[in-house]
Amino acid sequence: MRVVFVTLLWRNESFVVPFARTLAATAAKAGMVVELVAVENGPDGAEAARILATELEQYDSISLKAVTEATNRGFAGGMNIACSAATGDVIVVANLDMEFDEDFVAALATHSEDLVGLCLLAPSVTSPSSRSGTIEAGAMRRDRLHRPATTLQAAGAGDKVGAGNGACIVFGRDLMTARYRAVGGLFDEEYHSYYEDVDIFWWAARNAIPVVFRPDVRVFHHQGGSFDGKYRFEDRTSDVRRSVMANYRLTVWKNAMKPVDVAGWLVGEGGYLVKCVRMGAASGVRTYVSSWVVSARRGMAIRSRRGSLRPSRVALTAGD
Repeated sequence: MRVVFVTLLWRNESFVVPFARTLAATAAKAGMVVELVAVENGPDGAEAARILATELEQYDSISLKAVTEATNRGFAGGMNIACSAATGDVIVVANLDMEFDEDFVAALATHSEDLVGLCLLAPSVTSPSSRSGTIEAGAMRRDRLHRPATTLQAAGAGDKVGAGNGACIVFGRDLMTARYRAVGGLFDEEYHSYYEDVDIFWWAARNAIPVVFRPDVRVFHHQGGSFDGKYRFEDRTSDVRRSVMANYRLTVWKNAMKPVDVAGWLVGEGGYLVKCVRMGAASGVRTYVSSWVVSARRGMAIRSRRGSLRPSRVALTAGD
């Protein structure tokens, strides 16, 4: 089994050393050399790229493939570039602001049945929590308003869940091939950033592709690594809020199948509008309204690129 990790470098240089150190340790403990594809996502990734190259000189268990992009392609575009450069059988899409458990790779190797054919593996993702110190956020679901949420009940090993955590997604080559055929990349590059995780897991549900929770495959996610730990909607800039809302409705437009889906979306839209008004009054309303323009532009760009906004449901089989 050849495992490749893909990640993005953008304003997250403070997380390079723990990411590299823990990745090298888990690969070495499993007796493997893993490939790491790291995309320098525009000039703001240069410092992280420099630190990473220096840090990896001391490890034999990581083979680095560095890719430099002249401009920031966003999470969606950057990860598409990284995945296209990946040569492994198993792909681990990982945010840089995480640390790997020492048994991550060894545990992954025991779940080969999840990594052949069309399946997504959801690792255990522990994240900081203001209430309890940490929270398990690996087994996820899409709530009624089409936002990512933790499961209502604790998931057990091997359970099929509604979604995984977008900070760390694991799949095999067959799944990536199917996804590229469906949308032209792991993610629609027009998203730039935000809601890509909801989109891929909703697409999986529409195509009866299972998401399997494996709690023995463990990572710790610091959250908000490129934004000084600020990951809540209220903490983001108006440009980021605009992109979040644009991609929220774009994801619904692409995947909604039932009237209840539309109803949940309309309630969610109302929630975003209320937040914008509370945070910025008139300027908040302008941010909300302009996000519709962004949604329309991105939707038209997707439709122009592949002929349809909504990926067609096709008969997906392993080995395609």
